[in-house]
Amino acid sequence: MVLFSLGLVVTAAAATAAHGTSVDKSNNKGFGYAQVVNECDFQLTVYSVGQFQRGPFYVETGSTWAEQMWRDPVAGGIAIKVLPKNNESDALGGAHTVFAYNANQPEGNLNYDLTNVFKPDVFAGHAMEMRAGPGCPVVYWPEGHATQSAGRACQGGVTSNLTLTICKDFD
Repeated sequence: MVLFSLGLVVTAAAATAAHGTSVDKSNNKGFGYAQVVNECDFQLTVYSVGQFQRGPFYVETGSTWAEQMWRDPVAGGIAIKVLPKNNESDALGGAHTVFAYNANQPEGNLNYDLTNVFKPDVFAGHAMEMRAGPGCPVVYWPEGHATQSAGRACQGGVTSNLTLTICKDFD
């Protein structure tokens, strides 16, 4: 896990040690990063969930949270759960957005999806975009909720970054 903000960098090893889970990421060589970019005027809370849950991680306005993509040997795919910091009292039992991906090997294909859970408008009025590498389909929600099917697949996409930008001004 890496957090980019004001020069602050937190390594995956430090984040894992801090949260007491051990994850074998030896199978992710050459993989890009899963990223959450916060362009909102409020703080975000992020959890990374495979077999184990890691987080919460806090993403300030103008900051980016990232971890290298990987494939969980038990769960397979990874769910990056994002919610406004003010919803944290509900944590993952309340409304949140799930930015999920499955990095398939050895083909290097990437499947990804965006879903709102427990409330369809957790980020109502705030544009959201999920973008992978060149040639990969984009998920765009101009009002912060599903306006189209959000599941996508990209051949060879695991080498690119997969980025969810929240509150982006796309004008």
